[in-house]
Parts: sequence; C-alpha cells; structure tokens
Amino acid sequence: MESIKLIPLEEELKRNPELNLSDIKSLREWLNKQPHLPAMTDSELALFLHSNYYRLEPTKSTIDTFYSVRTHVPEFFDGRDPLNDPGLEQIMKVVLNMPLERSTKDGYRVIYGALQDFDASHYDYTLNMKLFAMVMDLWLYTEGTTKGHVIIIDLKGLVMGHLAHFSPMALKKFLYYLQEGLPVRLKGFHFFNTNPVMDLLMNIMRPFMKKELLDVLHLHQKVEGIEAFNIPVDILPNESGGKAGPQRELFATEADKLRQHRDWFLQDEKTKRVDESKRPGKAKSANDLFGVEETMSKMDIYVTFEEELKKNPELRKSDIQALRDWYEKQPHLPKIRDSELALFLHSNYYRMEPTKITLDTFYTIRTHVPEFFGNRDPVGSKELRTTFKVASTIPLEKPTRDGYKVLFAKLIDYDPSKYNYYDNMKFFNMILDLWMYSEGTMKGHIILIDVNNVTLGHAARLNPIGLKKFLVYLQEGLPVRLKGLHFMNTNPVMDVILNMMKPFMKKELMDVLHLHSSLESLDKHIPLEILPNELGGKAGALADMHQAQLAKLEAHRDWFLNDEAKSRVDESKRPGKAKSATDLFGVEGSFKKLDID
Repeated sequence: MESIKLIPLEEELKRNPELNLSDIKSLREWLNKQPHLPAMTDSELALFLHSNYYRLEPTKSTIDTFYSVRTHVPEFFDGRDPLNDPGLEQIMKVVLNMPLERSTKDGYRVIYGALQDFDASHYDYTLNMKLFAMVMDLWLYTEGTTKGHVIIIDLKGLVMGHLAHFSPMALKKFLYYLQEGLPVRLKGFHFFNTNPVMDLLMNIMRPFMKKELLDVLHLHQKVEGIEAFNIPVDILPNESGGKAGPQRELFATEADKLRQHRDWFLQDEKTKRVDESKRPGKAKSANDLFGVEETMSKMDIYVTFEEELKKNPELRKSDIQALRDWYEKQPHLPKIRDSELALFLHSNYYRMEPTKITLDTFYTIRTHVPEFFGNRDPVGSKELRTTFKVASTIPLEKPTRDGYKVLFAKLIDYDPSKYNYYDNMKFFNMILDLWMYSEGTMKGHIILIDVNNVTLGHAARLNPIGLKKFLVYLQEGLPVRLKGLHFMNTNPVMDVILNMMKPFMKKELMDVLHLHSSLESLDKHIPLEILPNELGGKAGALADMHQAQLAKLEAHRDWFLNDEAKSRVDESKRPGKAKSATDLFGVEGSFKKLDID
C-alpha cells in the first residue's frame, strides 16, 4: 500500500514563477489560527493558492469549503475503501472516471468519464461521485499544479432511466464542491454524445451553476465538437473515437492505483476533516452549506393538524376521531394524516357523510385515472418536461377581496400541435396538490384560466371523456371550497369548449362559472393587481413565477413518487364490489355510440 507522494514545494516553485514563499507563509499563519481545519503541507497550500491565481482571501475560502464539504457530505467522502467497499466495486463496473495521459493543445489536463454498463438500473449517482472524488484526489495530489483542468463526459448510453437516480440535492452538493471547494483551474466542462435526456438533466443542474461554470460548459452532439476547443479527439479512449487505448484497460490501471493507495484514503477520512467543535464562531452544518435537505427532496409537505385547529374554530377533534374511526374500517384506502382528514372535512363544511364520499372519490379517481395521476415524475418524465414549456399553472400569492386564494393557468406556447390535454391536466393537478397540502384549509378557492390564444386547434385536442374525468374529480373528489371558475380573454372558441363541458357540470359549478371578455369584467371578482405583470397585475413576471413553480415541483419529486406508490386505492380490499374507471365515468365508447340493426 502506498501513500500519496505530493509534489515537493521546491518543484512547485520551479513550475510557477508567480508562487511566492511569502504567500505560503501568510497562508500558514492563517491556517494556524483555524483550529477546526486539519494539518496541511506547504505543497497542499501551493495547490490551493495556484487554483485561486494566488489570491489569498479566495484561497482561504476554498480551503475551508474543501474540508467542510468533505466532512458534511459523507455520501461522497466516507467509506472510501477501494478494496472492501461493495458499492465502489459495483460502480467501477458501471462507470469509469480517469485522467487522460495526454493534454489538450492549450496544455490543460483532462479527466474523462463515461458509462461502461448502459443498464440504468445498475447506476448509482452517489457512488459515481464517490469514485470521481477519489480519482480526482489522487490526480490532484500526485500531479500538483497544472495550467488548467478540463472535464469531459461521454454520454453514450444515457437514457431516461438514469435520470431517476439523480436528485437535485445530490447534484447541488457536487456542483457546489466543484465550484467552491476543488483546487482546480477549470477551463472546460464538456459533454458529448448528448441527447434529449441531457436537456432534462441540465434543467436540474442549471439552478446550481454559477455564470463562470456555465461559461465553460459545452454540449456536443458528436465527439468532434470538442475539437473546436483545442481538444484533440485522439487523446480520448478508443470507444469515444480516440486513440488512447481501450477504455477498460485504461480504467483498470486507474482502479489499481486507487487500490494501491487504500491506506491514504482510509487515513484521509480519519485526519482530513473539519472539527466543527473547534471552528471559530458558529459551527457549520450541511444545512449551512446547501440549505435544508428536505427543501430539495421534500416528503412532508403538509400543514400540521394543530395549525388547522388554530385556523378553524369549527374544526373539532371529536369529528376527526369519528372520521378516523370510519376510515380505519376502509382497508382499501391509503394511510392518511389527521391534517388531511381536516382538509376534507373543511371542504365539506364539516358534514360527516359528504366528507366520507369525497375521501373515497378522491383516492379512487387518482387510482383509476393514470392519465392524470400516473408517472408524475417532474424530473424524469419527458412528457411533463415538454408540457412545462407549453402551459403554466401558478398559485397566486395574494387573495381576492373576499379572502379566496386563486390558482391561475394559461398557455405559454400557443402552438396547438404541442398541446396535450392529459399531460396539461397532469401538470395542473401536481401544482394543485402542492398548493392544497402545503396551504391546508382555505376560506375559498378560485380557478382562473386565461384562454388568450386558445384556438380551434386546441379544442380539437380535447375529448368529452377527458373533460368528464377532470370535472367529476373537481366536483366530487377535490377537497376544496370552490368559489369561482373563471375564464378570462374569452373568444368564440370558448363556446365550443363549454358545449363539451356543460353535460358534466352540476348546477353548483355552473353557478360559480364566469366568462370574461374584458379585464373590467374580471376585476369585479378578482383584483387585477394580484395577476402577473403581463396581464395587467403587479405579482411579478409570469416567466419568473412559472420557473419558481417548476423548481418547487422538482424539489418535491420524492413526494410525487411516494404519492403514486402509496396513496392509491387497493380495490382488492374494498368492502363490497371493487370499482373501475367504467363505474366512475361510464364506458368511454358511450360518447360515440353507433346504432346497429
């Protein structure tokens, strides 16, 4: 077993005329006053100083961040035993990360990554990052300072299934480490063999990337694209079109190096971490570095029952207990919180029997209408990612004059060929779910839909059974107090759509339906100032509000996946006869019935 042999400081001084011993001394004096940081050699100080172009204050920040991240992200930096970690052994069969022998034409050194096994079920992003960090450590410490660093990733084999193994928080942690903690001069971050899956991945990554990283990020459909950046294709492994040799042989050599340096990795984990108990000032945590982790992968989105009791004097614990007693006798229904029971009870004005019907209908429809409630992965669903570019659904921050909260929806791409009713309703219901559960009970709800630029082409993409399914859900299953269904910027196409909707609308819904051809008409019910700027309001730019909602969906990805897995009806356990979509909505073909003699 070997220990890493650092480049001697004398060698670093020869390589870098800008490197001054006085700066090393100054950095050493600062380090001695940081009792929470581990010991560092002069060669390590030189590496960090060089990566920051010999600026002292940024160097101090990078050093602190480097060790803090390695301390507070154990999923990347703990258990790095290249001989006895089954996870590492497995991931080394799936991916490869390795420095290339030859440099770019600009003299920059390259680290290369690729998939070896294209089966997405074998991929693990966290283990991939652990392996990457180990390879990078070995490379940085044994190579010392270099003119610049380039990361190149071959995306061959990347499919939608891989996306399910990424999470926004994990990506945020790696990108933060790359940008704030790694002592590298990053001159390029290249992906080649890109496909539409990479576009989805970029949507998750982009919020965590600074301008400096975006400036050196380049996506190439073909490997030849890297040549425009003075990177010869020849330096890559054979499988990527280069001449460096077979990638499996090259990576086998790198894997051997990791194993040979096992003792160093084990020692690093023991001695090269931050001791937060000794940090001057306030100790840091993962939350301080990355924000509360649950905000990126939130599961518990619900208002508490105690909050609901404070909000609603009419809400009684005895009613919740009675509802709970009934619910426990419904083995087909999923588990539910008291705060959820309160939401359903409130929506029915505290009437017990209607509440039971609403509860059963809510979960039954969500089970039997997969076109609205299935595959609701805001990150991994290609159809949803497309719909996010076509329509927008936004809970408005300010209420109406009556204290009702408003859910606003409109098209943002007016091309009817891009519109898909079912995907749009799936998106709408995802926003609605987060709104309902995170806000809890409300005085009243209003749905406002802007039909500006809705054409006959859009109407042609609607169908009666699809409209019936949503309207039954809206009227019979949703735990809301619907005070208004408003359509603004109406045109003659709206008459066509209404003719399809009316057969499925009860009198109560017809009574709160309002069509507005002018803003003056709308303002009588909904103050214009609460709308997005583009519609005459003051709530903010529509694009910004839309992006904020998309970020919220992505942040709650785990909730949607868990909801689909666990919050559905088990018809095999329903007391009495099991239900189907036909029981709820009738036979789909009944809307186009032929008389046959």
